[in-house]
Amino acid sequence: MIDYNAILGKIKTKFDKEVVSNEVYLDMEIGNVITGRFLPFIKNLDKSVFNYFWHSYMSLAQNDEKFKKRIFRFCPNTNKKYCPVCDASVKMWKTADLKIKELSKPIRRHSNTIVNFYVLDDQKHPENNGKVKVFKYGTQIQKIINEATEGMDKEIFGSRIWRLDEQGCSFRLKIDKKAAKDDDGKEKEFATYELSKFLPASKIDDMTNEKIEQILNGCFDLEKLIDIVAVEVLEKEIKEHYLDKINVAKDSVPTTTNTKEQNKPTPSVADTVVTSKETTKTPTNNTELKIEDIKETQLDDLLKQLETNEIPF
Repeated sequence: MIDYNAILGKIKTKFDKEVVSNEVYLDMEIGNVITGRFLPFIKNLDKSVFNYFWHSYMSLAQNDEKFKKRIFRFCPNTNKKYCPVCDASVKMWKTADLKIKELSKPIRRHSNTIVNFYVLDDQKHPENNGKVKVFKYGTQIQKIINEATEGMDKEIFGSRIWRLDEQGCSFRLKIDKKAAKDDDGKEKEFATYELSKFLPASKIDDMTNEKIEQILNGCFDLEKLIDIVAVEVLEKEIKEHYLDKINVAKDSVPTTTNTKEQNKPTPSVADTVVTSKETTKTPTNNTELKIEDIKETQLDDLLKQLETNEIPF
């Protein structure tokens, strides 16, 4: 029998910190509604919620638009390691050349979070019902989770969102579409999850203690889903597919080099207002955001503001 009282207090629902078939992930198809429950990873409760970083940019190595490919890589910053793509993005943003600043945007770092999820009802893909899937989400879903576990709804939901018994609360994921303009000012449809919510505690039909134990033991080790390639591979790719192809003055193009700082994670920057308790910096045509001016204690808050959370697949 699962002792929920012994494990629920140890699970962190905030951001703590694929080289796998997409079949393990929930199908986030627009128009779908999926109901299920969050699952703790009982083999290592600290890894029940896993946050990771990634890069996704179009290769500039091919002139023909038909043959251009997208480069997708997990970012070493996930494990607090040096990332040459982040390094290039920061150096480009810090230049006085506005064109290079703009070109730093496509290679900046993004983030998502993954968690194990037991599917109760997948309206468009009922074959997933009764299966453990990996639920991948960004800040919109995270805000809903935070409100349920740490906000005004904490007394209603709280740690109940992790339970499979009659005291547990299901999560109803509603995936709608929303029209908005992209970075180029073009109208585009995006997925929105703002109507998703947790439901009151309820019993799952035919759920037994034995079945709960079987489900929890069948959860994915989330950290193993994130396959980060060697730094040398990332350096070669960003150079060949992006930096070498940028049509700007040669002495303005940043290069990625191995330094003593490689053991430190490198932040990614974008065209965003930066705020903290001590400073407010707004990059404009005449100012530069200087990472070295920001205190170490402010760095995490800065990075979260500068990241986007779109899912590329």
